[in-house]
Amino acid sequence: MVLFMNEWDIDDALERARPRTVRHKAARFLASFRGEVDSHSDGWCYWRLPVDAAKRLMELLLDREHEPTEEQYKKALVPIKSFYTKHGNKAGMTMPAIDDAAEERRLRGITEARERAELARLKTKYEGG
Repeated sequence: MVLFMNEWDIDDALERARPRTVRHKAARFLASFRGEVDSHSDGWCYWRLPVDAAKRLMELLLDREHEPTEEQYKKALVPIKSFYTKHGNKAGMTMPAIDDAAEERRLRGITEARERAELARLKTKYEGG
């Protein structure tokens, strides 16, 4: 049997996970990873390599009876990191944040970059550039 979580399964896992738990962190990572795969290929359901790399992570999320440990989460990321080394980086993909602090830094960086771009646009508009 092939293990596969489609877009709705991943979104459901993210919605069901309690915030600030390892399960939530794992679901958020998988959703971000799926988004990277979708934006750099024909889609999550068509590119087997990243799906196969995420198998352990999907197993953790599908086991609703046990809360995954931090150690299990980190072990589940090993094949995904290997995928990035061999294929993902070549495809232009960016590794999603692994923990809450990294995700907050990433989002803050995106927000700051957007604010800088907007300020530059306004400066050009009003200073006649």
